[in-house]
Amino acid sequence: MATSDIQVKELEKRASGQAFELILGPRSKEATPEFPLSPPKKRDVSLEEIQKKLEAAEERRKSHEAEVLKQLAEKREHEKEVLQKAIEENNNFSKMAEEKLTHKMEANKENREAQMAAKLERLREKDKHIEEVRKNKEGKDPARLLLGLVASTVSALFVKGICGKAGCFVQRDPEFIRIMATVVTEKLSRLVFNVRQLPQLLGPLSPSTVSSSEVPKVFWKPYIHTGYRPVRQTWRYYFSTLFQQHNEAINVWTHLVAALVLLLRFQQLSHRVDFGQDLHARPLLIIIVASITYLTFSTLAHLLQAKSEFWHYSFFFMDYVGVAVYQYGSALSHYYYAIEPSWHETVKGFYMPLAVLLAWLSCAGSCYAKYRSHQSPRLLSLLCQELPSGLAYALDISPVLHRIFTAPPARRADPALLYHKCQVLFFLIGAFFFSHPYPEKWLPGKCHFFGQSHQIFHVCLVLCTLAQIEAVLLDYESRRHIYSALQGDLAHNFSVLCLFTVTCSVLTAAYMARRVKNKLSIKEE
Repeated sequence: MATSDIQVKELEKRASGQAFELILGPRSKEATPEFPLSPPKKRDVSLEEIQKKLEAAEERRKSHEAEVLKQLAEKREHEKEVLQKAIEENNNFSKMAEEKLTHKMEANKENREAQMAAKLERLREKDKHIEEVRKNKEGKDPARLLLGLVASTVSALFVKGICGKAGCFVQRDPEFIRIMATVVTEKLSRLVFNVRQLPQLLGPLSPSTVSSSEVPKVFWKPYIHTGYRPVRQTWRYYFSTLFQQHNEAINVWTHLVAALVLLLRFQQLSHRVDFGQDLHARPLLIIIVASITYLTFSTLAHLLQAKSEFWHYSFFFMDYVGVAVYQYGSALSHYYYAIEPSWHETVKGFYMPLAVLLAWLSCAGSCYAKYRSHQSPRLLSLLCQELPSGLAYALDISPVLHRIFTAPPARRADPALLYHKCQVLFFLIGAFFFSHPYPEKWLPGKCHFFGQSHQIFHVCLVLCTLAQIEAVLLDYESRRHIYSALQGDLAHNFSVLCLFTVTCSVLTAAYMARRVKNKLSIKEE
């Protein structure tokens, strides 16, 4: 735009300064620029130039690709170096840790051996001191002087016996006699000392009795608050409690002594009765073995049941197996020896099969009542344990009761009948104390160790069993003409029924023990 196209007009002056007005003139034709109508023509590119450009582009691509491959190779090499270094560091760390652990274990082993050596040394010193004290006491022990006198007498008799047999030079050799007396005295002294140590060796190995709050609820007895043995001790500890005072001690010893008495009685009877050849002696053998079995199982149950909850259930299940076998043995002996012909004619069709069924029901019901003892224990005990046992006893004793009530006056003085009456009386008394917690309910806190109802039940049951064995033995010897005519050769069948009862009871107890184990496993989880 030219300068002539612009006019400047000065306006009036103002207080703020001068003002101008610019007036643009009309557009002139000369100022219009000329634009080309089409773009300039491009220079033609030859095929040779295109080929060169493609080759240059291919060279650049190859160069870039080579650069990228080189970078990838370097990266992989770096990764390998890093991985190798990590492996070496890990191996070095493992080796160092293993060396440290080995060194620590060797040090611990040396320390342990040193401690053991020190303890053994102290034990040797203590044994030496005990031996010195014992030797000092032996000189002042009147029993030792008496033992020396007895030993001298025994040794003199021993030498005299040798002299009597040898008869020659020993009578003229006082030195030989003195040596023999010394040897015998020393042997007897050691024997007496070992016998004196027996109570200490068999005594309890760890804690004494505890209260009911320190044992699981399954071990609790009604109205018995102390005298319990701690759980989860060693088996040796529970065997050693045979000589310890606790709330199961009387239960253990009553049945243990009774089992030993029956073993001695069985040994005596084996000289009078031919159990191997006499077919009619089989029921007598079964009742004796069944009695020893239930007494032994009961002894083990009361002695070892405090080991744990599982063993508590398992040992009492075993106890119930023994009771079932004893019930069958009682039913068999009464049916075989004590039954009168009139009652035999009435019950011979169902007596023994029903006896097997009730014995098994008694075992199964007792196991189930024990398994569910935390749920209504009194009702379950009544329905599952006492009711089947009562029905079994009613059937088992029916031949005896029939014989007692139908015996003519001339035969009421029969010693076998007297023993049968005693066994019934003792059983009824024991059943009362089994079902009712007296006297501990009347004397709370006074019967923790002695006077419990279950202890009285044990004593009555032992007396019942001993009276029953004597009654059955008398019937076996005096009523042979009766039972041989009634039973014939059925003793083999009754033996098979006995094995069947034992098998069913053992399988039931094993099944219930497995259920207890599963329940306790779930409880622990």
